[in-house]
Amino acid sequence: MIQKAFESGNLVRIDRANLEAGSSVGYLVGHSDELVMLQLVDSEIRFNGFQILRVEDITTFECPAPHQDFIENAMNLRKLVKPAAPDLDLTNLGMAFATLKREVPLVTVYLELDEPDACYIGRVDTVSHDSLTMYYIDPDAYFDDEPTDYRLSQITRIDFGGGYEEALHLVSEARTDKGGNGVLS
Repeated sequence: MIQKAFESGNLVRIDRANLEAGSSVGYLVGHSDELVMLQLVDSEIRFNGFQILRVEDITTFECPAPHQDFIENAMNLRKLVKPAAPDLDLTNLGMAFATLKREVPLVTVYLELDEPDACYIGRVDTVSHDSLTMYYIDPDAYFDDEPTDYRLSQITRIDFGGGYEEALHLVSEARTDKGGNGVLS
C-alpha cells in the first residue's frame, strides 16, 4: 500500500489516532519498512516542510487523500512549486537523524507517548544506535548551552523545513552574523 502510494505520486492522508487527533496530508517522498516521509501540505493549502512518521503508528492511510483535486488545483493556481525533498536514509530513526544532521539546520521532535502536548526544536548534535542529543532552540531563537538527550524509542514524529523552523533558523543566523549580541537591525 505504501509503495503503491509512493509510486502513484498522489496526495495522501495519514492518521495516527493513538497519538493525535489530526491528520497529516502531503506527498509521500520517501519510505522504508519503519518510516514514511511526507512533504506536508498545510491547512492553508501550501507546502510547509516535511514530516517523518513511524509506520507502526499509522492507523489510517488514504491514497489519494480526500479533496485531492481541489488541493492540487489550488496549488497549481497559486503557481506553487514542490520543493525538492532531501535525500534521507529512512532505514530507521538513527539513520534518519544522521542524515538530517547533514541536510537541515533544525528539526522538531515529538515524544507523543510520553509528552503528548510538547515538541522540541533544535540542532542535531550526535546520534547513536539508541539515542539522540540536540541543542534545543527556544521560541526567541536562542540555543541552550548544553545538549539534551532523547531516546530514539521515545520519538514518534520528526518535522523539519517548515515555516516555523525556518523562522527560528533565520533569526538565530542573523543574530550570529551581527556578532551574537541578540540585536537585529
